[in-house]
Amino acid sequence: MRHPRASAFILLGALALACVSAAGCDSSPATCSDGQIQIVNLAAGAGTVANDSSRVRLTYTATLDDGRQVASEANVTVSLDETEPIGFRQGVAGMRENGRRRFILPPSLGFGPDGGPVGIPSCARLTFNVELHEVLPAGCSNTAPTVTIEDSEIGTGAEAQSTSRVVVNSTLSLFNGTIVEERSNAQLNLGDGSHILGIPRGIAGMLEGGRRRVFIPPNLGYGLAGIPGTVPSCSSLIYDVELVTVLP
Repeated sequence: MRHPRASAFILLGALALACVSAAGCDSSPATCSDGQIQIVNLAAGAGTVANDSSRVRLTYTATLDDGRQVASEANVTVSLDETEPIGFRQGVAGMRENGRRRFILPPSLGFGPDGGPVGIPSCARLTFNVELHEVLPAGCSNTAPTVTIEDSEIGTGAEAQSTSRVVVNSTLSLFNGTIVEERSNAQLNLGDGSHILGIPRGIAGMLEGGRRRVFIPPNLGYGLAGIPGTVPSCSSLIYDVELVTVLP
């Protein structure tokens, strides 16, 4: 199973826009006509106010000037400082919970002369209709309920459980390849609570002699805190492990 890597854009859902024309897809002018974000408050709301780095739960649609919808998601959770285009976070900032807002992004706050994902044309204006459901406590938006695994070699020996004592060779790294930790013939007590949750969950089910790559989402890794100077906040991790022995 391949790891479902998170998109860098707020446009996360059913993105289904074809290029408007060959010219619109192939040409990218050096500059676009500029402008300011236009905001219309449709309902004021009555809850907590979001800022441009809040973690929020919201519903939105995005359309082009010709009315064609390019994205739509309901009840999606995002951290606004992780979203693109930059104008989206500016448009949501200042909204209150249960509020509704429409904002129009000029190209300079959208995807500019290069256009956007799935064929959003060069210099396109984007109109967002947003309903802000909830401003959430600080946390990571790119979470998953469990780890994702890829077995490169199935072992033939005893099977590890999430509470087993095991001997492993392993490397824990960031997605950019930076190594966080390497272990050789290390004895681990998977049930003693000393490991990030993704490690015992990733090893569980392996057979002695097996090799596995485990993709660990932030909520099963080091989370919002990270490790200062080593693991950035909200980092997904890759855990490459060889199960040498399951100990009695």
